[in-house]
Amino acid sequence: MTTIFNHLGQRRLRALVVFFLLGLGSIPYICDGQTTKSSLVKIAPQEIGWGTHDVRSVLTHVHIDAQQRAKGIVIGLHKTAKNGELFLTEALIGRKTKDAEVVTIGAHNNPFDSGKDGAYTSCTIAWQGATFRLETYARFSQWATVVTCLQQPAMPVYLTVTTRNFWSGPYPLFKEPNLLVLNPISGSRLAHNYPNGGDATEVLIKQGESRVIQAAIVDQKMVGNLRFQADSSVKRQVAALADGMSTRDEMYRKYVGPIDQDSATVARATLSTLAWNTIYDPTKKRLLTVVNRIWSVERGGYVVFCWDNFFGAILWSKFSREAAISNFVSTLDEVTPDGFVPNNSQGNGRAAWDRSQPPVGTLALRAMNLDKELINQRLAPEIKKLITWNNWWWANRKNGALLSWGSRQGKVPNRFADAAWNNRLAAALESGADDSPAYDDVPFDPKSGLLMLHDVGLNSLYANDCALLATYAKLLGLLADADTLLARNTYIKTHLAKLWDDKAGIYKNRHVTGNPATDTLSSVITPFNFLPILAGVPSPAKALRMTHGWMRNPLHFGGPYPLPSVDKQHPSYFRQQYWRGATWPPMNYLVLTGLRTYPNLAADAHWLGEASFQLFLNEYQRKGYIGENYSNITGTCDDGLVKAETNYFWGCLLGIMR
Repeated sequence: MTTIFNHLGQRRLRALVVFFLLGLGSIPYICDGQTTKSSLVKIAPQEIGWGTHDVRSVLTHVHIDAQQRAKGIVIGLHKTAKNGELFLTEALIGRKTKDAEVVTIGAHNNPFDSGKDGAYTSCTIAWQGATFRLETYARFSQWATVVTCLQQPAMPVYLTVTTRNFWSGPYPLFKEPNLLVLNPISGSRLAHNYPNGGDATEVLIKQGESRVIQAAIVDQKMVGNLRFQADSSVKRQVAALADGMSTRDEMYRKYVGPIDQDSATVARATLSTLAWNTIYDPTKKRLLTVVNRIWSVERGGYVVFCWDNFFGAILWSKFSREAAISNFVSTLDEVTPDGFVPNNSQGNGRAAWDRSQPPVGTLALRAMNLDKELINQRLAPEIKKLITWNNWWWANRKNGALLSWGSRQGKVPNRFADAAWNNRLAAALESGADDSPAYDDVPFDPKSGLLMLHDVGLNSLYANDCALLATYAKLLGLLADADTLLARNTYIKTHLAKLWDDKAGIYKNRHVTGNPATDTLSSVITPFNFLPILAGVPSPAKALRMTHGWMRNPLHFGGPYPLPSVDKQHPSYFRQQYWRGATWPPMNYLVLTGLRTYPNLAADAHWLGEASFQLFLNEYQRKGYIGENYSNITGTCDDGLVKAETNYFWGCLLGIMR
């Protein structure tokens, strides 16, 4: 092995040689603060380890130790263009700007278990005519990546490598130029004009060739080398960890039963999407799965959306109990001083202090399928937050007999001067169905902060929340709260039943005028109108009328890509933009959850579950897309009409519905 790191001293050099020659496989997993047999690393239970933790780039790999000190390797690309130098220092999935990089994600370990299982990632990146595949693996403080060039243009693209400290912490920034020492063989050089005056090593990788970068953290310093081809030990480690990802299929099987090839594909896609969208939030010192990275970068480092992130916890529960619990708790950590989970909460300090989103927290807890003893031991504070949130809905959104969506300033003022605040737009945003035609031209009362509409979906979800939450309140011995919740459930269901339109065969929203004698039912039908089934309101006969007359009727909500976000007979359906016609995964999930509670709707549940699964699978296999929403006409995320992010984790809800 060529000389490296002489300045570090012979003791550290010997330790590094052990690592580089023997490979990562020789270092066993040791827990509870014990030392590995190489004596190179001491790992504490709270150490996060290596991962794609930096929200700004999926090519950056960061190690976070037990003291939350973070050091990382930044991989980028550089091309000399006709009129200057082009650098890509931050790569994101799904960027849509002109000449943007195209990242195709592959396997990714569960970031919440990196200390236990090791870390493995695989992705390809295409930029300026070049394409590279990167496979990384790590155990404890050691990390390595194999970079293979799949395509190289006439004017070549170089790989750049630099290192840095991340976020603030109780430690000094490194000022040594050799934070990562790269072996100068194989044609590496200093990257000239690197952005922000920094230093980076760059190397040309010819088409069909590979480079290996290895690094380790020793005595709080990053050291490493770059080599020409992957040796046998590196190849073995990559192959072993890649094969290990198939064990996630086993974990998925225990939740969903027998697993065929398509289900295995969906399981891998779901875990991959969740893992690549998991980042480290230094403000609250937590791992957090975000809906996607682009939106989080734009919002100061992270964004938590209320119902989106509760659905994320449901998805994680198919693979990892700890990841599910962590994301469930993180969502409830965003509760406002008024006691509700805000519509959104962001890393830049902004939050929707005026409005919430659909109350699906307790539904998520139930779907996570945790045993009662665990809930009692670890989630009692969160259940109390859910009760407080339920009370907030009753105190702040009750509009006569039933609840209405709303927006009203509480204890926190409008610090960011948001335009959507205490008005009709903000109240519609509380529904989660942001621009749904169900809320067009509905009057907003600024005094009460309420839309003048009794919404079928809101009241169904609230009734369901009351029933589920009462069981957890009893579990904690909160009997008075349980009695209150059950009374609210009965009350809401009684009044919700009055929204049934027998001629139409479905429940309808009611326009509130202040005089019940002049109130009228809305003609706009959306998937929210099926949710009384989730709350157990209709008789089996009425539920069957709803599914056969509306849900599976191709003139309304049926067809190959259910469920459209508005009735096909509504004028806005053919826009297929956002909540005006497109298919939204959370609505399918909620409707299916309700269908499965009615034995006589088993065939309808099978139809919706299978159609949703195929919608997800087809678009994933076509382009690798995980849609925020899907065209109800073409089943795609990019047909020119639909407005959708193509790497948005709740798209995976469709995949767990089979």
